Amino acid sequence: MKWRMWCVGGLLVLLMMGGLYHSQLTPESTRWVNTQWDRVLRTLHLPQPARPTPAQAATTKGATPIFKIIHGESLARTYYYRFDHNLPTDGRDVFETAVATFNQTGLVHLKPGVGPDGSNQVVFSAYRQTAKDPQKIELGHGGPEIVNTLNPRGMLTSNQAMASLNRAYPQAFNDAVATHELGHALGLEHSRDIDSVMYPTNQGNTDLTTGDLAGLRGIYGSRPRVAHP
Repeated sequence: MKWRMWCVGGLLVLLMMGGLYHSQLTPESTRWVNTQWDRVLRTLHLPQPARPTPAQAATTKGATPIFKIIHGESLARTYYYRFDHNLPTDGRDVFETAVATFNQTGLVHLKPGVGPDGSNQVVFSAYRQTAKDPQKIELGHGGPEIVNTLNPRGMLTSNQAMASLNRAYPQAFNDAVATHELGHALGLEHSRDIDSVMYPTNQGNTDLTTGDLAGLRGIYGSRPRVAHP
């Protein structure tokens, strides 16, 4: 009985630390922490949480690449998104369209609001940056940020992503650019396929190609993922 009390005490300490714990670990470190956590839960005869399977580079020929920081990470398919105060109405409209495009795939589920700790988040915003070379203008930028948080389910890996449009150029506020930047936020890199929404320069594409879908499957799998609480 005494050893169980020690385990429970240690568990409570870890949970208190978890409220303050916020770090970036390697996928291997995260899996090690979760393995030790599961051992504690088994010892206490507590249920073990279901976790998403790790992301992996898509093996399908022509698949859109994914960011290296995503490789090996276990991300839920659910995202919460919000608009920064500096994003004008037309920017919100095109990002809403981009959200609908990705939700239609069934591979991710983006919904408005601020999620709980450990959940995936996307912030849509705007910035102003004029290019020195008019032939090399930037219409927007976006990308993932992997964060690990300790909570009662163990080490949760989440994506604290952002997608932003450049207010210096009116052509940035269109569906194709918004879809491209949201693709980056969700983990997709640039594609060599000119028909892909992830092609480096704007081609006006808003429909995800088979390669784009394969890239998403490499991150989120082909079946619905367990959403973090």
